[in-house]
Amino acid sequence: MHAQEDISPREATIAAEKVINSIRSNKYTTLAELLVLRIQYLDLVGKSDLKPDEKIKIFNTLGFSFHAEGIPSESIRCYKMLLAEYQAWKSEHPSADSNEFLPDRTFAYAIISRSFAKFNQLDSANIYLQKAISISEASETIYYPSALNNYGLLLSSYEEEMDSALYYFRKAFEITQNNFPDHSLLGSIRDNLADNYLEKGDLNQARALYLENFDYFRSQRSDSGEIEDLTRMVSAGIQLINTDLSLNAPARARNNLEILEASIVNQKLSAESEIDFFNLKHRMFELDKQLDSAYIFAQKVLFLKDSVNRVNTEKTKANSFALNDIVMERVNLSHQMEQNQKANQLKTQRFITGIVILSAIVIITLIYFLYQRRNQHLKNLENERLITDQAWHLEKLKSAQLKSEIDSKQRDLSDFAINLSHNYQWARELYEKFQKINLTKGRGRAKLLLELEEDIRKKIDFNSDTEDFFNRLDLLNDAFYKKLNDNFPNLSKTEKRLCSLIRLKLESQQIANFQNITLASVNTARYRLRKKLGLDESVNLDDFILHL
Repeated sequence: MHAQEDISPREATIAAEKVINSIRSNKYTTLAELLVLRIQYLDLVGKSDLKPDEKIKIFNTLGFSFHAEGIPSESIRCYKMLLAEYQAWKSEHPSADSNEFLPDRTFAYAIISRSFAKFNQLDSANIYLQKAISISEASETIYYPSALNNYGLLLSSYEEEMDSALYYFRKAFEITQNNFPDHSLLGSIRDNLADNYLEKGDLNQARALYLENFDYFRSQRSDSGEIEDLTRMVSAGIQLINTDLSLNAPARARNNLEILEASIVNQKLSAESEIDFFNLKHRMFELDKQLDSAYIFAQKVLFLKDSVNRVNTEKTKANSFALNDIVMERVNLSHQMEQNQKANQLKTQRFITGIVILSAIVIITLIYFLYQRRNQHLKNLENERLITDQAWHLEKLKSAQLKSEIDSKQRDLSDFAINLSHNYQWARELYEKFQKINLTKGRGRAKLLLELEEDIRKKIDFNSDTEDFFNRLDLLNDAFYKKLNDNFPNLSKTEKRLCSLIRLKLESQQIANFQNITLASVNTARYRLRKKLGLDESVNLDDFILHL
């Protein structure tokens, strides 16, 4: 996971594909390892160059899996990444349909709200469900009554505001019944309404809704005749029978129990449904004074509860271990990054100090050298003046000789001044680069430091290395130069060297670097060489020289 902190979007996409392939091929031995792989996959997808719709789909799938496995913190992170990805996409497509990705967004708000509610952060849970209602209200889709239903659940389950919850359940039921009468959401809303009435003591209202749900889910069957939502059918039947018993209608309860038992023959119930059903059977046998049978079902309930608790405990423990490992790895990574940053800052400060000291030494040396040279020049002039006074008869000859020497010295001084100016300009550029490095962070700073090091190295080595290179080039191309002299006697030494460099198959930019000139100057030199060689525009200069 350390490498993920500094990875390109393309690399992240490739790495994410490898992780998901490991998950699909079951390359893990424990639930903890699977959880680590999923979190790695989430981090990599967030950094990848996948399209927004692909990322949103992945975030939705991972978020729900974390939610189903009881890891609300990672579920919240998934869905917040989904919403952030949508906002980024929306900013790039301001004129897009407002209903784009609406199912994913409303579902994200709903799951985030449930996760916050588990943490007892009810204000945050309330805010996210209000957002779900807001974005779906004008859509005229099923997602609006679904958001209202979820808000009613929050009010009734966590905030115990039963009257307010009833308002939202009724509103959701009305909209769904009028606009989506065949949608399964009606069953959920009826169940929530019935629970609300039951909590308020209105047993008859609750029973009517439980009965309607029981009949509804029993009627919803697949092509093979099986009940499509067995869990909810069993739940509705059990709630109906318990309500009948609360209404002191045991005969009606037994009749409905027979219908329920007939409906689940040869059906595989979930552990939770089995526990609820065995509890109901235990209650019915107790009512009928069949204590032995009641005891058997009580034992079954205890056994199933122990099994479910054991599985949940192991799952929770595995998730806890995995999360602890991930948290510790992230803490260690953060500490390592902090240490690396401090070390890099110290190296940078030392490097800058070294460069400043080196520059100061160079400048002081140049000034001292110039001063000494000037003093020596003045001494020479004084000596020459004395010699002139002593040998006046050679004045004209000596004057001419002195003028020649002065001219030579002035040229040297001019060359030195130009060189000093170049060094000053280079030192100023060096200072500006330091300023730029100080303002740059992260990988950009490392890149600028490498460029600076390369500039210094080139400055030091360029003249001697280049001269040595051209001496060897001239030596090895003696026969080639002779052929050029024979065929093209008007070529200059520089043009002959250009021919040698082209013969080495060097690019124009490489030639420019060797000769310490610009690329434009190289192109101009090539153009002049073509003219002197008398080449037609259709003839390739490089091919012509290679075949000489």
